[in-house]
Amino acid sequence: LMVGAGNAEELKAALGEVMSAALPHNLLIRGQDTQGELLYINVRISRDGQPVAKHSGSNNRFSLPAGKYRVEGRYAPIGQTLVLDDVVVSEDQLTEKTLVFAQGRLKIRGFDANNKAVHIGATVYRSGGKEKVQHGTGGSPSFTLEPGTYDIKVRYSATKDERWIRGVQLKAGDDLEREAHFAFGRIRLSGLGGDGKRVYLGVSVYRSGSNEKIQQKTGGSPSFTLESGTYDIKVRFSPTKEPISTEMRRQYFHL
Repeated sequence: LMVGAGNAEELKAALGEVMSAALPHNLLIRGQDTQGELLYINVRISRDGQPVAKHSGSNNRFSLPAGKYRVEGRYAPIGQTLVLDDVVVSEDQLTEKTLVFAQGRLKIRGFDANNKAVHIGATVYRSGGKEKVQHGTGGSPSFTLEPGTYDIKVRYSATKDERWIRGVQLKAGDDLEREAHFAFGRIRLSGLGGDGKRVYLGVSVYRSGSNEKIQQKTGGSPSFTLESGTYDIKVRFSPTKEPISTEMRRQYFHL
């Protein structure tokens, strides 16, 4: 490629024309974390409220007419969206913008009354609201989140018992761990008929003094794993559906 110029100013202008002609894009949007590592983000460009272009990646390149644009970048793993208003784009030069997504990590662990790790399900909410952010299951579900305050509902898979961990404040770069402890006991029931033989039972467990059914099972000797507390238990003979003695209506657990 030959560039003709009579002086320094002409050379500068000529080189500018060459660079403009060779420029494949005039807007570059990057996503990165607070450590400078590139992130895969989803970018949307709009102008006067109308969508113009979109792209996904770590380096998102666009070729746009000159003007002002609104840039929205979303980092899906933490559900965070950053917005740049009035981004000025020129046709003859590259405009570069970097969206920095702050994030932290939060791990939730569940333990039984013997301090043994248990399988749990954890749901993360915006603090004080009903907006569900993320959900995970396992021995110690882990979440990558944008900075903020969160409430976590933890459910012990075996008993369906739930615990809340509220007001967890997460800052950029944090690596936090929170624990939920579940004290529980086991109860097994069996019934005898008039002939002294075991009978098939249908058993329903309720919160004491309420109609809230916790668990229901059938069998020769159904067993239940329950959190510590007071319960009402309704037992029926399966073939006849007749309730047995009300003396078995209440069970106490002190753990």
